[in-house]
Amino acid sequence: MKKKRLKFFFAVFLLSGLIILDGFGFLYLPKSLLFSATQPAVGFVSNLAGKIKGAFGVFFYLGSLVSDRAELLREKKRLSSENAALKLFQQENEELRVMLGIRKTLPYTTVGAQVVTKDPLGVKDQVTINRGRSDGLSPGNAVIDQYGNLLGAIREVYEETAVFFLVTDGSVKIDGSVVGKKGLGLITGSHSLGLTFELLTQNFSAQTGNQIITAGLTGAMPAGILVGFLNQQLSGESELFQKFSVTPASDLKNFRFVMVITQF
Repeated sequence: MKKKRLKFFFAVFLLSGLIILDGFGFLYLPKSLLFSATQPAVGFVSNLAGKIKGAFGVFFYLGSLVSDRAELLREKKRLSSENAALKLFQQENEELRVMLGIRKTLPYTTVGAQVVTKDPLGVKDQVTINRGRSDGLSPGNAVIDQYGNLLGAIREVYEETAVFFLVTDGSVKIDGSVVGKKGLGLITGSHSLGLTFELLTQNFSAQTGNQIITAGLTGAMPAGILVGFLNQQLSGESELFQKFSVTPASDLKNFRFVMVITQF
């Protein structure tokens, strides 16, 4: 215990002496020598600390750039999604605008409908729409596109929905005629592959590009709806009737809205 006290008092005495000597300037030379000796080490440590600080600064700066880039990418994706939705909305509005304009000029009553389901590959020719029996639809009603061209005919009707078959379905058969010419024929779907216009007599004069319209003789749909255009003759001269392939007037794949003719 006494040794510890002696060491403590000795340390205090020594420290006090150094302070007194420094106050009188007697330690200037030793301090200068010590400063000169340690200056390279201090400079090295200071330089190293500066480099470490700079490295961490670059690291944090790069991290900030990565974070900003990720935020910009997220914002770009969000804007792209909004832009795509806006374009679809504008497209639908344009389709509806055209449809409303055509609808006012039609000589029959129509019900506008939106597509619920359809085959995007065009393998199946049936389409479901969001209008049904409660809207006045019935089997056999003609379905037209936004320009008034024939798309198909209603096959099944439910309370709030209905199913129609496109004109290219093999079960669809519609009486038709050529614009500006006398003579009738049968418009028939060709199992999703296209349309044909057949049962035309051999003396009937038809040309490629002639417009084919509904004849309206069966009472299922009105006359005068554009179905398509005569394309290639499929029958030979020795056959009893002429048969032509027909190019549909409607875009049978890219449509979202239709009109159903309920009264004419």
